[in-house]
This record gives sequence, C-alpha cells and structure tokens, in this order.
Amino acid sequence: MSEVTLPETKLVTPFRALAEKAAMHYPASVLKQAIPHFDELSSSEKLLLLEELWDDLAGQPAEVPVPDWQKHELERRYREYLQNPTEGSPWPEVRERLLRTFQ
Repeated sequence: MSEVTLPETKLVTPFRALAEKAAMHYPASVLKQAIPHFDELSSSEKLLLLEELWDDLAGQPAEVPVPDWQKHELERRYREYLQNPTEGSPWPEVRERLLRTFQ
C-alpha cells in the first residue's frame, strides 16, 4: 500500500489509511454525528452497535475494501495450507476447543 499522509493528530491504522486513500472521509467526529449520544452508551450497548455494524458490512462484502497487506497474508496462508493440508484442525474442532476453554 502506498504511503498516505494524514494530520499528525490522527491514529493511522491500515484501514484508516485505506479509507483516506479511497477518498472515504473519516473525520473523528463522524461517529458522534451519526450517533449523537454515543458517549452515553454502556460498553454492552457499544458492543451491540459494533455487532450491528459488522453484520451490515458483511451483507455488502463487495463494498468493503481489503488492503493489499491483508490479501498477501491470505495468499501466504493459503499457500502454506496447500503445502501441508493435513496440518491444523477443522473449524468444528477449533470451535469446540474454544468453547470448552472459554466457558
């Protein structure tokens, strides 16, 4: 990804840089403009909001930009899988192991 120059006051994450590069305006106040009482939400309410946002984005996958670094990482992992397809665990096993560990 090419370098994007942002004001020094912003925390530059790969996704924010991608948003800036794609001309998607990401001012710090966008959240407060969209949700005026955001600061009053509890942590649980913020997590529910995050889940709703994620579900909405998941319904429009073609509109979600994927940065080059993430594409490269997916390609690397896929190549690694092709070299050792029997290594690792299937998702149902991983899920059960996680559920047992964190319940």
